[in-house]
Amino acid sequence: MLGVDLIQFFDLGYLCLPRGKKMTKANSEIEEWNAKCSSVVDQMNRYVRDYVTPLSLEKDDNVRLIGTGSFIKMNTVPSIITCHHVVLEADGNLDYLMAGNNGIYKYCWRWSCIADPVDVACTKDTLAPLVVEQKTIRPDQIATNHELSQPEELLYFYGFSGENSNYGFGHLVSNPTGYLTQQSKEAVQGDDTIQLLMPAGEPHWSAETSEEAAKTMRFGDPRGFSGSLVWNTRFLETGARLDSWSPKSARVTGILKRFDERQRLLLATPIEKLSHFKAL
Repeated sequence: MLGVDLIQFFDLGYLCLPRGKKMTKANSEIEEWNAKCSSVVDQMNRYVRDYVTPLSLEKDDNVRLIGTGSFIKMNTVPSIITCHHVVLEADGNLDYLMAGNNGIYKYCWRWSCIADPVDVACTKDTLAPLVVEQKTIRPDQIATNHELSQPEELLYFYGFSGENSNYGFGHLVSNPTGYLTQQSKEAVQGDDTIQLLMPAGEPHWSAETSEEAAKTMRFGDPRGFSGSLVWNTRFLETGARLDSWSPKSARVTGILKRFDERQRLLLATPIEKLSHFKAL
């Protein structure tokens, strides 16, 4: 079953101001920017949550989270996309959930896969019968290439980490988390990997994060986020104004695949590397 949403946004690596605007350290400007980031992550969380599912593996008397998946349309058929290494770890047999339904569904059929370094997999066969009611990411919500209007653009992902998932009383309780982050300053446009910042120290919490959730949330180990889709919010691109931006402007721009612990960077495959899948 799904637990309550835990919503967090990172301490961003540098202030993300629109081009042409002078950057200062005035408290009022920082507070205004933090309020904007809070609103962006809360809106993205509501927009994305129904597309995403925890992926778990059941063995003997134990169930554990092994990754994150998203529902997309593949040749008009609802499918789950995740990382190839997640599918390999489960030997292709994964449990998933659907929005608005507490049932646990099993998938043990064929996968279409691209191995590392692309590291992506997508279901090939029919999902559970009720999946026709499941919201899926449409092709027009997916970018053609990972291209940012400026390096400081806000990126977002939503998924499940193992340290925030617990098994007990016959249920795996996985608490989803939405993150707002940026590319590393050293990132190169057109590189084979997207480098996303991980937080250092205490994060900022969004306005809709409850006090209880902030106390219980752990964020030291991102394992489990493999397979989470990365969204380009396009917030800066559209002017960095809440009155002229909505989550509908966001586009899928990549897929998380691993954590570089030494550099504390999340690594993602850019969307253009997934062109093998016709829907992408």
